[in-house]
Amino acid sequence: MKVSSELDLNRIEELVYISPNSPLFARQAFSLADKGKINEAIKICETGLQKYRFYISGYIILAKLFFEKKDYKSAFVALKNALTIAPNCPAAIECLIEWKEKLDEKSNLPSELDSVDKNLNQKKFLNSTPHVIEKIDIQNKIKIKDELERILEKFEKSNSLVIKADPTFNMIYEPPPHKEVIATETLCAVYLSQGLYKEAVSVLERLQEKDPSKKGEYTAKIQALKEKLEISKSIS
Repeated sequence: MKVSSELDLNRIEELVYISPNSPLFARQAFSLADKGKINEAIKICETGLQKYRFYISGYIILAKLFFEKKDYKSAFVALKNALTIAPNCPAAIECLIEWKEKLDEKSNLPSELDSVDKNLNQKKFLNSTPHVIEKIDIQNKIKIKDELERILEKFEKSNSLVIKADPTFNMIYEPPPHKEVIATETLCAVYLSQGLYKEAVSVLERLQEKDPSKKGEYTAKIQALKEKLEISKSIS
């Protein structure tokens, strides 16, 4: 298995540690699999999916892990979960077509595949989108872009050090009392991934003072977050 963008496994583990409420577990599992630790990767993926039950990419990665282990039945169960959530998911359909050809040749086709295949109306899909396996169109690409990539992008853009959370904290990182935490884009990204928008605004306001050259960029982000907070208040 190959990881789409090279990230150090230790760094991914740090990010998961900082933000356990984010779906970074999928990238961590993929990286472990790339190092041959399939069983450990499966365990991490299954644990993460207990919280993120509608996380399509997580099911697809889990399916690929099972398939690599030759546990075809479990692979198709995971793939079926992904297709139940998004019946026209190009990545899942690509796996289905590829695996069906391989397993047909071995006469070892799991019964799970038949039910998935019938529900997909695969022939219609292939006729209408003949190049879907090679290139996903922009509209679908935007639609299926998951939270994982957005979070990673935020971390990658930051030049600051990763702030390690105290191991005594539970699910949400909170700074120790009476101790000022350094405002960084990484800290802002952590708060955003946890839905702590007020805290993220506070960090951005401090960054404005710290780096006047990026004031326009920070002002736009602050305004967008404040609007989001107002919408949340009106709904609740």
